[in-house]
Order: sequence, then structure tokens, then C-alpha cells
Amino acid sequence: MTDPIVSPWLIYFVGISANLSCVLAFLAVVSFILSVAMIIIYTIYKMDRTDSYGKDTEKEGVKCDLATGITSKILKMSIPLFFVSLFATISIPNEKYIIAMVVANGITGERVEQIINSGSTLKDVLKGDLIEIIDAVKEDKE
Repeated sequence: MTDPIVSPWLIYFVGISANLSCVLAFLAVVSFILSVAMIIIYTIYKMDRTDSYGKDTEKEGVKCDLATGITSKILKMSIPLFFVSLFATISIPNEKYIIAMVVANGITGERVEQIINSGSTLKDVLKGDLIEIIDAVKEDKE
């Protein structure tokens, strides 16, 4: 019976769950903004590859290939990061739900019965103590 009632790791997780959710939500927002920006840059460079006469210039082509290569690599990282962080943000429970899950896990019919029995015993003891205190106060007044 030396096991703790509640795991210290659970208490730690309850403490950091709100912060973790905030960090993941921030990551989701930043990766979404980054993805949108990269899509816009990619589109602009693809459209701007030709000069005013419709010819593909070599210098602009190299610049465009470099920009589209970089943006596509960033997109390949930011889009999955967005979905993973969004899913993690949604799936991490807040402090209230973690505590409710721990309590629900520990409540059994047998434990409720024990609490009721100990409560009625405690009530009888307190009642007896109050009667003794009232009698002692009455005797002191007389």
C-alpha cells in the first residue's frame, strides 16, 4: 500500500496541459500562415517567370526555380506540421477533464458504500462530541 493515490506524472501533466495546448495552437497558427505565404510566393514566382514579351529568361528562370524549390520544401514541412499540431491541440484534454477522468476511474460502488458508512459513523461521533460540548458549556454557566 505504498503506491501513491494519484501518479505524480498525472499531476505534472495536469499542470502543463494548458500550456502545451497553447504552444500547439500557436504552432498550428504559425504553420498555417507560413503555408499560405509560401503558396502565394510560389504562385507569384511561377507567374512572374516570363518577361513582358512572354519569353522565359534564363536569369529569371534560375531565380524562379530556386524560389519554387525553397517554397515547396517549406510547404512539405509546414502543411503536415499544421495538421499534426491542430490534431494534438484538439485531442489534449484540459485540466477539468483530466481531473474528471481520474475521479471517474477511481469511483466504484464499493468505495461509495465505504464513504457512506464512514460518513454515518463520523456523524454519530460528531453528534456525541457536540452534545458533550453543549453540556460542558451549560455546566460552566451554572
